[in-house]
Amino acid sequence: VAALETSEFGASDNPQVADSLIAALKPAGLQLSAFNGKLAPEAFKLAFGGDPGALASFAAGASYTAFALVEAADIRQMELNGVKYNIFTSAVKVTFRLVRSDGTVVYALPLDPVKGQGGNREAAVQDGYRRAREALGPAVQKALPAIRDALNKE
Repeated sequence: VAALETSEFGASDNPQVADSLIAALKPAGLQLSAFNGKLAPEAFKLAFGGDPGALASFAAGASYTAFALVEAADIRQMELNGVKYNIFTSAVKVTFRLVRSDGTVVYALPLDPVKGQGGNREAAVQDGYRRAREALGPAVQKALPAIRDALNKE
């Protein structure tokens, strides 16, 4: 399981979405280990896109790699009638992909952007990451039958 959480502040040092994804995928019978996409962001992006060469060097011989890409963007300060408040929001996009070693995307699950909120820009991003984890785990658990079918068709 490779995870990358990004925002205008850079990549997260500890993408906890990987833990949520591992817990959700365990019932599928896969052997899972976590990898922080921040350690190799360019290879992560290429492998996420299905580049077989990047997958070979990135996934260390795994037949499948599960990816979680969490991108926080559109951070805004709340304003009402010309008055700015110390309330910030972020739109966090979450995409899960299961990619075979040849680069074929076996299963993809994009989630609608989740909204994070906090007292400053960083807090809004962190809240968005937390909400992304909370949304991804149940969504993947719900999709497990379809994920198993996709794996069995291969």
